[in-house]
Amino acid sequence: MSLDIVLGSALPFTLYDPIKNILKFSPDATKVGQYKIKIMLEDNNSEQPLKASESLVVHVRPSSNVASEYEKSINARLKEDYYKVKNMTLTGKLEAKIMKISMDGLVEIKFSSSMLVI
Repeated sequence: MSLDIVLGSALPFTLYDPIKNILKFSPDATKVGQYKIKIMLEDNNSEQPLKASESLVVHVRPSSNVASEYEKSINARLKEDYYKVKNMTLTGKLEAKIMKISMDGLVEIKFSSSMLVI
């Protein structure tokens, strides 16, 4: 079996241990962002080799000091939104489906119909 890992722009701060099959990431503060890594496998069957590949995205976030300021701003927004909707009532039949959840915990919800907020 052959394994090929394409680190792309994550190469400068990524180490691969081929014995343990572990990727270790050590980015510094200048590497904040998203990095796509592609992993490809191929078996040794000479007649009909099978291949598979998978991509993953590594998110490098700011240091804890910057992140805590970001978290404070998100928490303040959530608290403000909570007080806005605290005393509202929903009427009628309503179904909801979670469409996606971001890496930051933001949730996209699709509702089955319009709703009346009183």
